[in-house]
Amino acid sequence: AREELPDFVIGDYKHISANSSGRKEFELKAGRAKMYNAKNDIFLYNMTMIFYNQKGEIKSFLSADSGYANKASVDVIAEGNVKILSENKTTLEANKVYWDNEKKIFYTHSNDMVTITRGSMVTRGHNLRTDNELKEIKLDSPQTTIKSMKGK
Repeated sequence: AREELPDFVIGDYKHISANSSGRKEFELKAGRAKMYNAKNDIFLYNMTMIFYNQKGEIKSFLSADSGYANKASVDVIAEGNVKILSENKTTLEANKVYWDNEKKIFYTHSNDMVTITRGSMVTRGHNLRTDNELKEIKLDSPQTTIKSMKGK
């Protein structure tokens, strides 16, 4: 099977997603993007997502090795070394995270492990559901450990 060639390859890709009143909700950026006219998906390499609050201030930041975005729904899948940092100093790490643009939540599949670090507390679990600020986090079978602060 021959690999399909993209219709467009773009360096320094950027997409701004705004709500119905025109307020910027997030920016999606990639070092490189491939677009296929026949598909609605944009393939992203070295991707970031930056989320903003009502005042236009950054509230969280996602980085990943790659992913793709649906041009119609603006749903996003981030894959490989996914990290989400929020302004409340919470860090989420996973291999694959989904962004549901209609529900405005991040989620993972039930068997994907997620690690959340908040200060010295490290929580691991599955089946993530969270808002883009990592304020309300739901996990299945969460296990929390306290990191020792010795040696710092």
